[in-house]
Amino acid sequence: HKKGVNCVVPAARLDGAVSAGRDCTIKLWRREQQEPVRELLGHQLSIAAIALSVDNETLCSGSRDSSVRVWDVQRGVCTARSQVSRNVVTCMSWVSTEPLVLQGSEDLHLRLWDHRAMSKPAAVMAGYTYFPLTCAAMGDYFLTGSNGFDGEGCELRLWDRRTLRQLVEMKGHLQAVSALDILPPTTSGASTLMAVSGSKDGELRLWELSSGACVAQQHLPAGGVCGLAASLPEDHPHTHFYTSTTCGEVHAYQADKQTGFVRVVTSTATGS
Repeated sequence: HKKGVNCVVPAARLDGAVSAGRDCTIKLWRREQQEPVRELLGHQLSIAAIALSVDNETLCSGSRDSSVRVWDVQRGVCTARSQVSRNVVTCMSWVSTEPLVLQGSEDLHLRLWDHRAMSKPAAVMAGYTYFPLTCAAMGDYFLTGSNGFDGEGCELRLWDRRTLRQLVEMKGHLQAVSALDILPPTTSGASTLMAVSGSKDGELRLWELSSGACVAQQHLPAGGVCGLAASLPEDHPHTHFYTSTTCGEVHAYQADKQTGFVRVVTSTATGS
């Protein structure tokens, strides 16, 4: 990329990853190859978010040019686009195996798109004070984390996709919620849906979504959270959380309701 990279998503079925950035390009990378194998062009301003389908065949992208585009990954072509006035895209998440993409915007709206019919959003949710900065989808639930400052905003909101109504609002972070993930009910020692969030205040939080209660907290040694991913290692009962910080560090934790966060490993990205 010729300018900063804003987002990267793994593409396991393509044996690589997809990235997008301020240079208005999307690049497909393959493991062990230093140059991108494909470049997608079309956006006019910085690309803020991308979401890849489970089969890795379709990609959605959102930009500061107020457009959302759908791409055929194999052919490298844009198959559909939609432009909504003031829809400055901030985040995106694919809705499991369905043809739906969740998208947040600086205009304080959360939009749901069906990539097969892009003439207008399939649904629109409103009610934010500060715009959603990060989002995740699982089953019938949408989770967003908001921008904010000094405890104003900075909340997580859980939405019911069936009714398009907000179920729970979770407060506690003191700065913008910059990353989050929903965990399946079989992980983290819980019988209900759980979520983990990271903030620019340098704190990780584990939430029980049914009640909106924060059940564990972990303050990072330095820097705010700028990225977060969760995975369940094989033959391991607890989810691992990998988080990157503004100080160039990567931390790994496991967590559950009983023990809270337990550090697994820390590394420093030299020269980052």
